[in-house]
Amino acid sequence: LIANSPNFQNTDVNKNPDIKTVFSELQLLRSLKKKSETLLSMSQNINNKIDKVKKLNLSLEILEQAINLIQIVRQGYISLESKLYITGNEKELYITAIENAIQLYEQTDDNQYIEKAYLFSGKSKAIVLLNEIKQNETLMHILPDSLKENKTELLQNIASFKKLIFDENEKIHADKSKISLWQLELFNLNKKYETILNQISKNYPPYSNLMAKTKIIQLSEIQNSLSENETLIEYNYLKNKKKGQLYTFVVNNKELKYFRISIDSTFEQNLDFYKEKMKKPNARALNVLEYNELNTRLYSLYRILIEPLKLDVGKKIIIIPDEKIANLSFDALISKYKNCLLYTS
Repeated sequence: LIANSPNFQNTDVNKNPDIKTVFSELQLLRSLKKKSETLLSMSQNINNKIDKVKKLNLSLEILEQAINLIQIVRQGYISLESKLYITGNEKELYITAIENAIQLYEQTDDNQYIEKAYLFSGKSKAIVLLNEIKQNETLMHILPDSLKENKTELLQNIASFKKLIFDENEKIHADKSKISLWQLELFNLNKKYETILNQISKNYPPYSNLMAKTKIIQLSEIQNSLSENETLIEYNYLKNKKKGQLYTFVVNNKELKYFRISIDSTFEQNLDFYKEKMKKPNARALNVLEYNELNTRLYSLYRILIEPLKLDVGKKIIIIPDEKIANLSFDALISKYKNCLLYTS
């Protein structure tokens, strides 16, 4: 952390450099991730409640910094190295932040932490939407090619000068005159980039409106928009080695609940089996063994995704799935099943 920021010399574990002052955002992201993981791991071995909460709070603060940093990096020019790292670690960061916040809630009974956990869940969905927008050529044609090229070139130059400064600072005998010159150039490039962003915001409202759709909606706003007869369910799932963790948030117009379920490899196996069977247009083509297996697996998915939530019968359900279960038809899930001996039965 110290090597990555010219103005940061603090060895206090509670302190971190300002994101705006670092030479390499990617290096800072790696450092923050490792630091938060270490603190979270340390907290599990602390019996004193006050000390445990302190460690968890510090870990959560660092995770929030890391998540904010990812959003900043994504707005700029993303090198292949950064893209690979973010792709491989982003979901884990969000899930870790959710788990961290839930542990704080369980230690303190303070609702702010469960609301933070839900906020992280929303941010993880928003980033998926942002990626889809950026990769959708039709949507990106809102901006003229010349403006997009100018914007991309500026971001590339900004990234290049940041790397030059970082690499020079890594040397034992860094050339301070070079660093000062590059920092001045970097400042000018950032000012030009701000000008382009202001131009886009002023002259291309459809693009700005599109980007606004990726902003996080606050819990209170969601609850105010739900009627007495509506319940919103949001899922977040991460597989770690052979086991997975499913976090489910249930929101109505009065309260927010969460459910944490550890699941084994059969969960994904059931999802994959369902997807394969749904590729067959004619369900009657299934024999009795396949029919029983399909329904048994759908019942198993119901027991994980719906049954633990103890939902009120008759209410309208709004589902925000994790990408792993995005292709699952929840209408197909069944609440009970007994194997059939004959297909006609």
